[in-house]
Parts: sequence; C-alpha cells; structure tokens
Amino acid sequence: MKAGPLAPVAALIGLLLVPGIAAAQVAPGTYRCSSYNVSGGGGSCRTMPPLVLHPDGTYQFSSTTGNWTVRGDKLLLSESKLWGPGAIVGQDTIRFEYEYRGWQHVVTWICQGCASANAATAAARSGHAPAAGSLLGVSLTLEFDTNVGGVSGFTIVPAEAARAYGHNAPLPQGAVQGLAWETSRTAVALTTNRNNRLMSGRRYVVFLAWPRETLPVAILDLPAASEDYTGKLQATLDGASVLARLASQPAAPATGAPRPLIGVQVAEVTPELAAALGNPALKGAAVRAVVAGSRAERAGIQAGDVITVVEMINVFSAADALELLRNQKAGEAFEVRVFRGGRILRLTVAQ
Repeated sequence: MKAGPLAPVAALIGLLLVPGIAAAQVAPGTYRCSSYNVSGGGGSCRTMPPLVLHPDGTYQFSSTTGNWTVRGDKLLLSESKLWGPGAIVGQDTIRFEYEYRGWQHVVTWICQGCASANAATAAARSGHAPAAGSLLGVSLTLEFDTNVGGVSGFTIVPAEAARAYGHNAPLPQGAVQGLAWETSRTAVALTTNRNNRLMSGRRYVVFLAWPRETLPVAILDLPAASEDYTGKLQATLDGASVLARLASQPAAPATGAPRPLIGVQVAEVTPELAAALGNPALKGAAVRAVVAGSRAERAGIQAGDVITVVEMINVFSAADALELLRNQKAGEAFEVRVFRGGRILRLTVAQ
C-alpha cells in the first residue's frame, strides 16, 4: 500500500499537536527489537527485522509497508492488524503488546540513532551546540565472570530511580536506552547516542535486558567532564548485590570540583505551584531567591521565576537546574529560559 498525498502532513501534525508528545519521542528512523517476551516464556529478537519509520509518513516492516501516525501516546501502523497501537514509553522507544494464538506478546523497539539526530538538528537550527560538560556520550565494556548469553539491550538509569526500574518498565527521567552486543562469552559492549541527556557528574546503574528479564549489572559513576566517556566496568548477573552496593557505597568523587552557582536558590515546581502560575503542565526549577549583585541578578532572573531551559537543555526539576548550572563552562556566557507572567523569557547569564 502506498502513502496518500497527505500522509506526511498527517504524520507531522500528529507529532506536533498531541499534548505531552514531542517529536523526539518517536521520530523517523530504524527501530530494532530490544526485548521480546511471550507470556513470560521469552522470545528472540535475533530473527526480528527492523521497523523503519520514514520521514514521509510511511513505514516498512519486512515486506509490509504502510503509513504511520501518532495519536496521543500511541504509534499507529496502518497495515498492522496483529500488533495494534504501540505505546510510546520513552525517548525513541515503542512497545507493542498483543495476543496471538492465545499467547501474550510484548515487544519493545528502540531507535538507536534518533536521539542523536534530533539533538543535532535542534542545535543546528538554534545556532547553539549542546553545553560541554553537561551531557556525555558513553561507551562501556561490561566484563563478567560468567557467560552472559542472549543479551539484547541496555538501560542506564540514574541511581535514585534504579530500585523502581524493572523489566519492560517506562524509561525514567534522565535514563537512556540502546542496543547491547556481546563481544565475547563474558563481555558486553554498549554505546549511547551523543547528547542524549546522560548528565555528567552523576551516579547511574547499568541494566541489561534479556527476553524475559532486565537486571542491574553495574554501577557507573560518570565524572564531570566535557568529553565523551569510554570505560570498562566489572559487572555481575547478581542484580540484588548491585542494588545492595548502591545503598552501602557513597558515590565516587567526580573529576574536577563543581563550579559555583550563579546566585540563585531553587526548589521543585509542585503541581500546586504550577496551577497557581496558570500552567498545570509546567516543569522546571522554581527560583526562591536571587543573591544581590550575583550573575543571576545581572541577567534579570527574579524570585518567582521558573527556570525551564539552561543552554538548550530542558529542566525538569531543581536537581536538573543545579547540575546544569554547575556544568556550564567557566568564563563563558550562556542562555537561561524562565517562565514568568505566563510567557517564556530568554535571559543571558554573563560571566
């Protein structure tokens, strides 16, 4: 079936008009199976062909072609009578749940290159590159003392969200996913996309996915740095021991001392505060106070503002704002966007 003349427009409108769904969450690209579960009995991603979403609103899966659109938090494939709607569960991650011959199937698909392409496009359009020292691409080799066998994907989760994360769970804020591959019987390699919100100077837990389970296998203390990170980690299939070590060991000190803030005190944006400001969906960091004579005051930041963006990176919490502000390059100006009086203001924080 060929796409009609309005298919590209319909796909674009579906992406832009649906509340809460940004284009980066499900973008054109090649999606590969990362987890396949059949009624709890496992399944294999190795024989699954890729799902290709074309920019013109058409798609291809094996010999099947049709149109794709987004409605709400669902991806719809016009010629897929078996799969039904796919749930958009994270950045560039889609999950289909369907029944076939009495068996419940759950298949998760990840677009490895979408986040990188979207970030690069946004940076090119804005004329700004992502801030060095805030987001890092990460390449890891995980070394085990036993055979790993059949691993298909990975998720790197902020330490504070690790205990709540599990098999086929939605992607936590600040986490990244991708495809993993075995380089030997006891070693697994993985690599993230550059500029995909993996914040430097933080502690993470690395999870590996198999068809029937997802396990925490290693702790990653990502240093504060301005260049992509490559490293080796000793890993284990004993997930309980990883979480126990997470609770008992403090984070390793990050490389380089944290830089001072710009002279603001911030707090979380509660649902009550967001409603009072006239925007119930508002996310960011609420400015509680501004130090007199500080860089923040000179930039025009005021108490009561909500910081929503720091140097082209969205802020979803007070912790995000603190991390981003600390990781700006010393001696360079940067842009902060704040919500004030029902509109977004762009302010420049000078050195």
